[in-house]
Amino acid sequence: MLDFLVKSTGLYIGAGSKINERCRQYSMSSAFSILKAIVLFSGTIIFAIYDFFILLTKPEQLSSVENLDVEGVMILFWEISGCISICFIIYWQLNGSMEAVKRIALNEKNHRYNKHRKLVITFVLFMSFMTICYGVSCVINISLRIGTSGYKLNKYVTLLQTIYEVYTIYVWNITLSIFAAVVTSIAIEFEDFNAKFEQMLELEKAMPVLNSNLCRNLLESFKLHSELTEKVLTADKILNMYTLIMTAVGIPSTIFALLTLIRRTTLIGIVYSISDLLCCISHLFGLCIIPARINTQFTAMKNQLNRNAMVWTHPDYQIRYTAKSIVDNISQSDVGITLGGYKMITNSLIFTYCSLIIPYVVLCLKIQMGTDYLVFLTTSFFALLLVMTASDQLDDLQECLDGEIFSRCAPACEPTCNDPTPDCAPQCRHACTCEPGLLRDRDGRCVSKDDCQRHRHPRDVFDNDDDDRHDNHRHDRARFRRQYLRDDPCLNVDCTAGKHCELKKSPCEIPPCPLVATCTED
Repeated sequence: MLDFLVKSTGLYIGAGSKINERCRQYSMSSAFSILKAIVLFSGTIIFAIYDFFILLTKPEQLSSVENLDVEGVMILFWEISGCISICFIIYWQLNGSMEAVKRIALNEKNHRYNKHRKLVITFVLFMSFMTICYGVSCVINISLRIGTSGYKLNKYVTLLQTIYEVYTIYVWNITLSIFAAVVTSIAIEFEDFNAKFEQMLELEKAMPVLNSNLCRNLLESFKLHSELTEKVLTADKILNMYTLIMTAVGIPSTIFALLTLIRRTTLIGIVYSISDLLCCISHLFGLCIIPARINTQFTAMKNQLNRNAMVWTHPDYQIRYTAKSIVDNISQSDVGITLGGYKMITNSLIFTYCSLIIPYVVLCLKIQMGTDYLVFLTTSFFALLLVMTASDQLDDLQECLDGEIFSRCAPACEPTCNDPTPDCAPQCRHACTCEPGLLRDRDGRCVSKDDCQRHRHPRDVFDNDDDDRHDNHRHDRARFRRQYLRDDPCLNVDCTAGKHCELKKSPCEIPPCPLVATCTED
């Protein structure tokens, strides 16, 4: 299916995964495919440069056409989007990314294959409709250019220019269809996983005796969750630069489409501009809202566990420990499609887009641009930087408690009174951390080392023995922490006279083994 989409653009180079393999399989057909792709790309670049030159040197006659200046800039951004899409389709084929994309979106060994296939067909039909809308806009726009002194091309060259513009828009839509199909297919797999995981928790809650393998089920579910996470990381590695560049071009085109609509005075012009604006918004929808679903579905497993009281009140320590480890792992990870690997696409980022685009449009309306299109293009190019910078600064508004500071790269394991030097994999997250020199106590407050000694709880137990079953290295850290378990096991044990409660290791298959409350002789 994806091969058919690429072939329909005329940019299909041939099967293969790497450039060196393609060189060994060199043939006349592949050479012709590469030459054809170069010709198509060169034509789109030439006409885009010509339109840009005309906009910068606009004659007086061109200004008599109502709102043609702003609409011309919008069409130019559409052409740029098409040229960029052509580059990515060729690049993905040359470096083997297209094969990885097909494995993600259309995995025939997966039972979800039919659902994914219908998904691709749906996107193709929708994008075909979008191409028709864009094509009509380009034809009308170019027909207005004919006869103006700024466009001194004959009618045949003008017709060729129209064909090239419609072609670039078609490639643009096909590339976005591939992107949306890949991202949505991953989101569908996460949704299926979350539905089955919730069903498993409900079954355990309804029949705890019959379904007593909750710990094993949690570990198996987390393994599947990790496999889906690896698929997201693979997709992000392929698509992050495409997402960044296309968003950088899509935001200005949406702004100019909105400006064109605002400046319309006739009913026909308003209807015509509304269709252009809807097309631009739909592309931003595909680039932002669809990828944000992945980040939302990624954290759904953590939310389901946090809402399930049965897991946290379960008498088996191993189940509580496993659930806590899963929640911590997901909380400390930030997985999804990113903008060039820099900014994760989330729902909050989308709201930031919306909140800043409208004030930017109002600012453009208040500025007297005249015929200086360079100002228009420059300010629009930095619109994305404005959005990304503002959304990043919003994270700093998080309020922290006394003794805490906000960090954009907080460690996953924070030093505590029981564990001043935690040993965990290095990760980076936005969070409030204790100020330098302070430690987190069992109540979650940041205190000094002296306060840790004064407020140490008598039940806190430290275990410095070697544990060969856990990575075969020494762990000089607290095996039981009051902030790590919901309850101290010894609080529920009443020992007879002459005995006291101690926490001792119990045998287990999966380290670290839990500490069990045991009554021992004084």
